Amino acid sequence: MTKLFPGLRLIALNNVYGDSNNFWLYVNATDPDDTLQWLSDQLLDAEKAGDKVQIIAHINGGDGESLEGWDENYYKIVNRFANTISGQFYGHTHYEMFYMTYSDMNDYTSTPTSVVFSAPSLTPYDRYFPAYRIYTIDGNYPGSSFSVIDWEEWFFNLTLNNALPPSQAKWEQLYPSMLKEYGMDSAIPSEFHKLIERMKTDDDLYTKFYTNMNRRNQYDGYTPWPCDTDCKNFWLCTCRQFHHSKGKLCSDLPVHNAPVKKSRKYQAKWNDLQRRYNAYKQKRRDSDTCPI
Repeated sequence: MTKLFPGLRLIALNNVYGDSNNFWLYVNATDPDDTLQWLSDQLLDAEKAGDKVQIIAHINGGDGESLEGWDENYYKIVNRFANTISGQFYGHTHYEMFYMTYSDMNDYTSTPTSVVFSAPSLTPYDRYFPAYRIYTIDGNYPGSSFSVIDWEEWFFNLTLNNALPPSQAKWEQLYPSMLKEYGMDSAIPSEFHKLIERMKTDDDLYTKFYTNMNRRNQYDGYTPWPCDTDCKNFWLCTCRQFHHSKGKLCSDLPVHNAPVKKSRKYQAKWNDLQRRYNAYKQKRRDSDTCPI
């Protein structure tokens, strides 16, 4: 934790202890090194002092590499300190995304409590153009919310720039304002919840979101395209899930065939292994509950 300005603290959270690829965590994924307890203590201290806190971390909750025990406990901490946390900034996915948290973590009709911002990556893994984001934050003045007001994004078109001499390579602005891009009044949680609801019926708005998410489009050799109903519902559901809700947050977004990655050798054996692995990973065990 460090204090950036009077009234604003920054916490860099090591959430690798919630990474499903660390098999030691299957013994107890609750809080193996007391990181979540430390986070809770830091937020309580900030709350008592009247400070706001921004959190930076890596693996998003509900991701294929996150464990449900960790996700649920982090979610509870975020809801407890919703008035103290002014921003959550994540990465990991390489595509741009946002994630909602709700007062009832299994009910998307309950009150939105926060938005987790996941920015695009400079690494073009595995099909995305490099990109970066510039946030506009409520400024350093007495009583500031220190919350996200807006952002802009820039990307590097590899197809175009690889065909040019290095001296002519250039970054391009993907969009100058997230608020204007998606027709939003502000960057508060309820506005992002409304954005999901609008994208359910506005195909043009969703296509814009999907194109920006990938920094690619159907004219650039990107596949799969177009994004059908199952694909659309899958990604809108992803926006709602910051933990493995097993569909509880997406009852209105049915997905019959989720988007899949490229086929692997021995696909049948791999799919069976992946299915069993995911089922175990998303289990919530008695030992996963923190007294928070």
